[in-house]
Amino acid sequence: MIQPSEKARDSMAVERCRIHGVVLQIIMSKSIEENQLFIVDKHYNEAPQSKIRHLAVTKWKRDEEKMVSINLSQVRSLTIFGKCPPSLICSKLRLLRVLDLEDTVELGNDDLKYIGELLHLRYLGLRNTSISRLPSSLENLRYLETLDVQDTKVTQLPAGITKLEKLRYLVCGINFANDLVEKTRKNNGAGRYTSNLFKPLTVMVSRWRGASPSSSSIGEFSTVAAPKRIDKLRNLQALGMVHITQGSKVASNLGKLTCLRELGVDVDANEDVKKDLCSSVASLVRLERLEVRSESLEFLKDVKTPPKHLTALNLSGRLSSLPSWLISLNDLAKVKLIQTQLKRGDIEVIGNLLNLTLLALWEESFAEESLRFSKGTFQKLNLLYIEGLENVSTITIEDGALPLLENLQVTKCNNLHDREEGLSSVLSLEKLNELVLKSCGDKPELEKALQKQISGSKSVNRPKLIIGKSIVTKT
Repeated sequence: MIQPSEKARDSMAVERCRIHGVVLQIIMSKSIEENQLFIVDKHYNEAPQSKIRHLAVTKWKRDEEKMVSINLSQVRSLTIFGKCPPSLICSKLRLLRVLDLEDTVELGNDDLKYIGELLHLRYLGLRNTSISRLPSSLENLRYLETLDVQDTKVTQLPAGITKLEKLRYLVCGINFANDLVEKTRKNNGAGRYTSNLFKPLTVMVSRWRGASPSSSSIGEFSTVAAPKRIDKLRNLQALGMVHITQGSKVASNLGKLTCLRELGVDVDANEDVKKDLCSSVASLVRLERLEVRSESLEFLKDVKTPPKHLTALNLSGRLSSLPSWLISLNDLAKVKLIQTQLKRGDIEVIGNLLNLTLLALWEESFAEESLRFSKGTFQKLNLLYIEGLENVSTITIEDGALPLLENLQVTKCNNLHDREEGLSSVLSLEKLNELVLKSCGDKPELEKALQKQISGSKSVNRPKLIIGKSIVTKT
């Protein structure tokens, strides 16, 4: 009855789930019947007579009089889809614990003026809204555990945010997988590569959505200043894209956040600060996900004892070779790379990671013309992204490599040879469900070869070949 959503399957992580429509209707009708849930939609005529716990507003028709008539005194959670009624976020929501305004349209800074009075608030979600400033009264929310300002226009956090001692998740930034890659491509297309490329939104967490390039190189993207005394937030479990600059104490203070499980840093500092950062990373023994962005990532080789339980690693920046400690990460399951300029030997190293299930090679992450997956490597890999590797002319999968691969996506690799050698040995992938070849230019001979390989594939799963919008299924 409960299944991972399509979006979650693409990322090989169960982050969002879906249920059958009939089951959803049963749950909703039962909740409404027991006055646990009330939905304001286009069919809304009058407010419920009794107190409600969970309020959802969708397709609001700007009827303020009806909205005011709703008893908000017992509401524990409020979710808004579309436009936000101006009178709804008010001091009457005195027992509110969850305020979810993600994707809300035309939400203004003034709509948050009563936030500081919602003293029981645990979750504040403002993702993908037009909010540009958080009220200073935010420091009153001493029970707040999650603050999500991802994909907003917020440029600075209130000074009093370090008073929120229960804060666990501080969330900002843009999607590492899509947005950063796209901004990188636009920057390269303009012929401008600068060290500002990886100056992101400074605080980002949760599901490894990444950071924004600087406005000076790639359009108008703001940054969020990290709290000066970030070490006061001792309960933080997820913190990301902390902007570490010259003379910054943030690098050394990070080592005091011993509860951290997810960390993302953007580094533009001298060698001493980088050494402090390496020491801090080594002391974060609970760390599971690490993301590092810098023009050069060579300093990562100075990490003496990396967190041994890392499961996800995202790297953006140049590397002459992978850090030697990478192969010791036996729990590492996801690796995503941008502009690392790796060589064939580095791919071999990654391929020997015992539990790797996802690999993303994006925008200049691989420097050579021939990308080869050797026999015996990537034994547990399920999902492989190859995108924007302009140097690559051939992708070869040797027999015995990638035995568990289910999904292979090759996009924006324009220099692939238009013949079978462009992407060869797909026949050997026995678990393959889907092969995607998109935005690689006109490749009629390669497409024919792939169709032939799919038709003769050893896979028992009837793999799909997706070329643009066309789908060819094994017969």
